[in-house]
Amino acid sequence: MDRGCHRRCDKLQQFKKDNIHKILTLTAIALSVDNGDSVIASVGCPLSVFFDDKAKSEYYNYIFPNGRVDVTIDGQDHYFYIEKDNCLVIPESFGALFLYKDRFTDKTGIVDIGGLNVNASFFEEGTLDLFTSKTEKLGLYSVVSLLRNRLNAYCDASFNDTEVGFALRQGYMTGYKDTAKIVEEVLDIQARRIKELLKEWDLTGMTLIFIGGTSKLLQ
Repeated sequence: MDRGCHRRCDKLQQFKKDNIHKILTLTAIALSVDNGDSVIASVGCPLSVFFDDKAKSEYYNYIFPNGRVDVTIDGQDHYFYIEKDNCLVIPESFGALFLYKDRFTDKTGIVDIGGLNVNASFFEEGTLDLFTSKTEKLGLYSVVSLLRNRLNAYCDASFNDTEVGFALRQGYMTGYKDTAKIVEEVLDIQARRIKELLKEWDLTGMTLIFIGGTSKLLQ
């Protein structure tokens, strides 16, 4: 297995270890349908998984049960049936095709900045360009990691991720002077990293749409 494929499969294993992703997916379906409904669903995955047939197949089998699904939400029982053979795994950025279809132009870039990854997807006339779309670990966790190292060095401390995450949201570390500047510098570094990820894109005349929770942090 080459290194690229190994990294993609590692990412898939992270999904498998964290069942919350599957639980939330099935819960969202349960809240959107009536009991007894038959469901055909599409679920997004990182581009790195989508481009790897083996990883995509494993993710498909992990996320979609076949047949009846029973879910209890706030003490209420829900059940529905999944038509697994008709379900799809698609790139996460495809959700923007439905949410923001009125904003799509001939050239549109979707930059989905999440907790773990940045998925950068280039669409030309509504079709995904596989060669210039990519995934990198430039999500929120990488921002927290960089900021933690900077703050620990500057403050001569050992902050944990929770403390650093709070400092990131409020813009400074409580009780320490000049940390607002460090937070701003780290966000600037992260924005530049993501811009570098898009260097292969011809931005002339392109519509850029940023989605994902971390995009608001970097806005």
